[in-house]
Amino acid sequence: MLSELRIAFRALAKTPGFTAVVLLTLALGIGVNTSMYTLVDTLFFQTVPFPDAERMESLYSVSAQNPRDSFSFIEADELRKQVAGPGKAFESLTAYGYLDNIIVEPNRPAERLASLDATADFFTTFRVQPMLGRAFTPDEEVPGRNRVAILSYRLWQTRFGGDPAVIGRSVRLNAEQVTIIGVMPASFVAPLFLGPVDLYRPITIAPFIVNDRNHHFFLAVGRLNPGVTTDQALAQLAPVARNWARDYPATCKDRTIQMLPPHKAAMDSTSSFIIMLMFALGTAVLLVACANIANLQLAHATANVRDLAIRSALGASRGRLILHQLTQSMMLALAGGVFGVVVAYWVNDIFGHAIRLGPDEGASHLELSMNGSVLLGAFLVSLVTGLLFGLLPAWFASRNDVVSTLKQQARGSTSGRGPRFMRHALIVGEVAIALALLGVAGVMVRGLNSMLKKQNGWDADHVLFANIHLPEQSTYVAEESRRLAIEKLGRRLAQIPGAEHTAVCSTAPIFGYS
Repeated sequence: MLSELRIAFRALAKTPGFTAVVLLTLALGIGVNTSMYTLVDTLFFQTVPFPDAERMESLYSVSAQNPRDSFSFIEADELRKQVAGPGKAFESLTAYGYLDNIIVEPNRPAERLASLDATADFFTTFRVQPMLGRAFTPDEEVPGRNRVAILSYRLWQTRFGGDPAVIGRSVRLNAEQVTIIGVMPASFVAPLFLGPVDLYRPITIAPFIVNDRNHHFFLAVGRLNPGVTTDQALAQLAPVARNWARDYPATCKDRTIQMLPPHKAAMDSTSSFIIMLMFALGTAVLLVACANIANLQLAHATANVRDLAIRSALGASRGRLILHQLTQSMMLALAGGVFGVVVAYWVNDIFGHAIRLGPDEGASHLELSMNGSVLLGAFLVSLVTGLLFGLLPAWFASRNDVVSTLKQQARGSTSGRGPRFMRHALIVGEVAIALALLGVAGVMVRGLNSMLKKQNGWDADHVLFANIHLPEQSTYVAEESRRLAIEKLGRRLAQIPGAEHTAVCSTAPIFGYS
């Protein structure tokens, strides 16, 4: 075997142009394919980074109006009381929602922070505790006592410089003083599932949302008790949904409760389809690369058919000739796989930075990292690729007649119809796959362009929108005071030079000016 490797290496070294083209083609094909596999592995197969994540389930409701709906706070509280605890399906169950907070400090610009408002059992369910300070307690969910916050590690580092003395410090959030009671560890990051989070707070969401049974604002995550299966948990959830349908038929008729592992719950059907389509396109690119290289291999074998004939005349069997050709192909495939992994790292970096996990400019990006399964997949893809583009050319090259080949005056000429038919078939296959790729790419680009240029029915040029959150404590207890504050802000904005007019919309105040 070592002798075959040496012979194959010398043969490839004699044709540097052929070797370089094959390696470049393989690097691009395997690199794109490996990058797409990394994306699929990250989004579909990597569990959330929490202890015993296999026992965690995201709960959602299904109805004719919404195939994946969240819950009202009252519903989430009923779920927790009926299915969580000793002897029940779930060890613990938490409800949480998202809210923007504005932090204002002297001599520093105001900053919008993404806040996750959760019940106190959030930390028990996720099995995480602050690295500094403490978690909030159930009594701190009560309005008036919920003016506490826990910082994410990133915010602690960027906004507060990693100062341990930040615990107990009072900061101004949404026009009220809030005490910092903890800092989460750096490992507690799950942007694909929880999203970008700066603050963790007890429930501070407006009472009109919390107390409204039909306002489905909250997500629910539970941790199964040891030994409880998903089917058993669903069996306990079913009576809850039936009770809702019986007591609230207008809104809960035919509504059921389902579960998904957290890493799967983060993906909707449209996103899943797009990701799998991209994976299929990457596979098609690899097939085109294989067809290209197979054609090159056929041409290369044709040019060296006299050498193969001489080896056959000296006693080499047909199997030995095929092995010789396959050895070259596998060496090229494995070397191309190594370069392909390098290309995949480069593509992952570009692709990951193109996906921002949040609306802000400073939001984190998707991290596409290659783990052992991805590298093993790249190795297997390289082996299969070597067989795909090497087996048929090796078989055709070994079929030449020794006597007729040695009698030919022109070195490397061949008149076999098999190789010619094979080359033509590969060309047709390449063109067909390339046209299919071009068509799919054109449809995706056109669809994206249509989505970006979608007309909403009004002129949106030079229009700015902003969400204004006014806390319902202190100055803005009454809804009327909040409405007057927004209208006053609108009048002040209208006085800005260049602002034509402002508009205030509904109970979720939005203003804009142009």
